[in-house]
Amino acid sequence: MHTHVEWRRPGWDMERETLIWIVAAGIVLWLALILSRRTGRQPGDPHRAADTGATPRSDGPVQAEPREATPATQPPLVTAPAPAPARTPDPTRTPAPVTPPAPSPTTSSRSSWQPPLPAPAPAEKQRPAGDGLRWLERHEVVTIGGRSIGGGMFYVGSWRDSYSAPRCLIDRDYPLSPHAADIAIDDLGYWPSYSRLDVHQRAAFLNWLASGRNDPRAAIGYVFIYFYGLERRILLQRAMSDADAIIAEVERLRGIYGANDAFERYSRDFLFAVALLKGEGVPDRPILNAAGGFHLPQWLILGIGHRLDRGLPLDADWVMAWALHHPETRLRTPARRAFDELCALFRARFDALHPGGLRLARPRTNIGTLAYRVASQDFEVKLEGSFSRWPSIERLTKPVADAQALIETCTADLDAYSRLLGRDPGAAGSIQARLLLPPELRDMESGALGELRAWLMQAPVVTAAEALPRFGFEADERIGKAALRGVAEMAAELGFGMEPDVRHGARTPRRDDLVAFFPQADAATAGAPGDAYQAAALALTLCAIVAHADDIVTPEEERHLAGLAAAHVHLSGSERCRLDAHVARMLKAPPSLASVQSRLTALPETRRHEIMTFLVALAAADGQVAVSELKLLEKLYKLVGLEPTQLFTDIHALEAGDDAISVVQPATAAPSGRRIPPPPADAPVPDTVEELSGVRLDMSRIERIRHDTAQVSALLSGIFVDESAAAAPPEPDPGPMADQGDDLDAFDGLDRRHETLLRQIAAHGEIPRETFDELCTSAGLMPDGTIETLNEWAFDRFDAPILEDGDPLVVDTALLSQSCGQLA
Repeated sequence: MHTHVEWRRPGWDMERETLIWIVAAGIVLWLALILSRRTGRQPGDPHRAADTGATPRSDGPVQAEPREATPATQPPLVTAPAPAPARTPDPTRTPAPVTPPAPSPTTSSRSSWQPPLPAPAPAEKQRPAGDGLRWLERHEVVTIGGRSIGGGMFYVGSWRDSYSAPRCLIDRDYPLSPHAADIAIDDLGYWPSYSRLDVHQRAAFLNWLASGRNDPRAAIGYVFIYFYGLERRILLQRAMSDADAIIAEVERLRGIYGANDAFERYSRDFLFAVALLKGEGVPDRPILNAAGGFHLPQWLILGIGHRLDRGLPLDADWVMAWALHHPETRLRTPARRAFDELCALFRARFDALHPGGLRLARPRTNIGTLAYRVASQDFEVKLEGSFSRWPSIERLTKPVADAQALIETCTADLDAYSRLLGRDPGAAGSIQARLLLPPELRDMESGALGELRAWLMQAPVVTAAEALPRFGFEADERIGKAALRGVAEMAAELGFGMEPDVRHGARTPRRDDLVAFFPQADAATAGAPGDAYQAAALALTLCAIVAHADDIVTPEEERHLAGLAAAHVHLSGSERCRLDAHVARMLKAPPSLASVQSRLTALPETRRHEIMTFLVALAAADGQVAVSELKLLEKLYKLVGLEPTQLFTDIHALEAGDDAISVVQPATAAPSGRRIPPPPADAPVPDTVEELSGVRLDMSRIERIRHDTAQVSALLSGIFVDESAAAAPPEPDPGPMADQGDDLDAFDGLDRRHETLLRQIAAHGEIPRETFDELCTSAGLMPDGTIETLNEWAFDRFDAPILEDGDPLVVDTALLSQSCGQLA
């Protein structure tokens, strides 16, 4: 026999029994918590749970809520019950994708459009027994918390379960504070609900309702609580008799609070759904905006689907709206900053590519059912109707990709215009702004551009101070190169050149210096003038100085200078136009005779003779020399310290076989005899100017002299250095970055404060952000705005940013070194 012996640890029964009781007590507490959440009862204040921001539950059966009868002409939308949503971001904080409505409630498409099919009203979670809500009509007045609120259009009542109460319901039994919260503070949490506001926020909301609902400072959460009721009245209760009044109220709210993206989208979506409810069809025209979205809006799907169903082409606006609202479209800053110009440019270029509109083959998929997302998330609406059989564009990729590419091309062409608006938002509409627009958007024949073009057609020769304001620039005491470069670029866009042109290395004119404008067909693409032009321009400057020697420039001398300019047939058409403008400018204000004479006489005699030989070759370039030209050349020879007889020797030196040079004079002038010195050595020399008509020139030699311009240009360039520029007292050095000369000012385009600040930080390469903020404060500048201003300026000047924000803040000194040499 075997005896079983069981060993037990002392006290085991007691411990096991205790453990069982603990587990049982835990289960009971857990079940009690579940039941309390189902009933919504909380210990203490029955409304305290309303301030916790908890997510409403939906555990009970669903039943349809009573609603007003709807006429047969206003069929309801097809709807389906929906459980209470999971907790998602607040529409007042994170914009939710919505769909805009038709532009006008009277717009309709009559060919194949039919209203949505009749269906039961939307259903929502069953209310606990004894609860209810009532809609206040516009004429009703209600008193809540001592406030008399007129105008109606919201719900009042009671709802025992605060968690499932409609977000728009105003329960008059909820406690209020005599001290309202600041209406502008938006701390209402996710999907604001009246039942979950604290006592101060409820008071603020009721004050907003009682004061006309038009305070622009009101946090958008309060506006949404009111909007939830308007949405509920139409979409859930189908009170279509109130539709017109509610549409007008929503439009009024949009006029005040439409700048908020979330409210703008949800309210637009609501108006679109109401338009469908009223049987007014789909929009005839698209809505263009830069807001974009997370999916294609329903109004766009229906609008394009309707056109494709009828076999109609898509115009520029429909295609652009398709691209703008596509989830993969991202607009850059120029497109957002100049959105109206972007739309106009897109239309112009799209119409050029598709004159009759874009025709698409019918897509294989249809629209089907559309789900309307209610802003309050209290219920859901699904839309069905004849439009369900229309083709859907949601799966098409090629048309939208082409439109996106065209938008990007248009955006790139608006970059310069956008940078100007970024620096000066008030510049829109100015001459400078209009000339930065692409050619398709310019009106050259009227307005300010037409007036400027008419003035330029007169080929004016004016001071720089007079020219700058006509192009929208201020004529400061010290005119910067950036302003004159802008004038030259703007004139080029209109088909005119400017002389001198700082873009091609010319010295920057001062306020009282003359500038000349002239027609130039290729102004926008013409490059810098060549060496031949430079030599000819300097030589004609010397001739203009001589013409001014006696303080009188006769018409004969003016014609002679114009003839010398016209004789340069070897120059391009653009260079010859520029040379004419140069002569006109020199005739009005040539350089000082004394300064030029002193520099000429300081040159070695051989160099002076080279210059004179070049001038003689220019005079003889047309095969003849006028008497006035001889007189002028004689003066030049005397001016540079050469014997006048050398002139005739140089003319004879050009003598050759078959090409003859004639000395001519105007037919109306009497012949004037002139003794000519003996020719050199063995060559017979004529005794008078008239006798020079028999001299024959070596034209090939003249051409060689005339084309050998590089050396002469270098010589003359040294003569016409502006003494006033060298003698002018230097300006005080505003910082450690030194200017490298008038033509190499790296800071043109910046005002004094920004220039001084950039000089200070550029010397260090990088600087702690705290130090940068202190420097900006001491200069009266905002740090972030300063960074943007300096980077916009750098993009305009160097096509790259100059500051890299961070700690430390880094300066790209290489950009400045390219323009002004090196850092001091």
